[in-house]
Amino acid sequence: MNFVSFEFAVFLAVVYVLHWSCRHAGTRKLLLTIASYVFYAVWNWRFCFLMLFVTINAFAAGQMLARAKRRRRTAILAASIGIDLTILGFFKYYDFFLSNVAATLADLGVAASLPVLRIVLPVGISFYTFHAISYVVDVYRGKVESEPSFVNIALYIRRFGAKPGKKNCRYSSGESELMEDALHCEVYGLVMCIDRVWVVCSAGWAEGLSGSQ
Repeated sequence: MNFVSFEFAVFLAVVYVLHWSCRHAGTRKLLLTIASYVFYAVWNWRFCFLMLFVTINAFAAGQMLARAKRRRRTAILAASIGIDLTILGFFKYYDFFLSNVAATLADLGVAASLPVLRIVLPVGISFYTFHAISYVVDVYRGKVESEPSFVNIALYIRRFGAKPGKKNCRYSSGESELMEDALHCEVYGLVMCIDRVWVVCSAGWAEGLSGSQ
């Protein structure tokens, strides 16, 4: 779904109206989470399950860290981060690594047929993976309490962009404000989307007018 398309305009309008129609913050968060997955699914619905798995991993780790004793906490942290980094490394570097190994072996005169899978890189995988890791690390360090709501964690992790002026994705450094009130963050995001569409459309119209002259 392109930002400059009729489909996106309809999708944005529907989400915007439904968002303001919801009276409770919890309902808004659920709506925005579902809308985010729908938007992502338009690109490739299969990778929604990957993002959901990363979210489940972070949520489960947070819950276990809240109950675990000191000795088990490090193991839980390592397991959760290990799962996330394994997923990220597989999708980003598996084909790259095997291609370089095959090229090196070819230079050495060794013929090797390695299983290069030509993996499609999921959009935003680095962003939501490190968002998930940041939450688990902050719970482990005691900077934040484990979040009891799965929807809140899903809404935090699926956000690919950060707030204005923020260059990190640490859960404890301000992003956790989203858990208290999703309204201001998401309305800002909607306004920025509308502004982006308007700027691109205006540029296109200006180019069309100059071309016609």
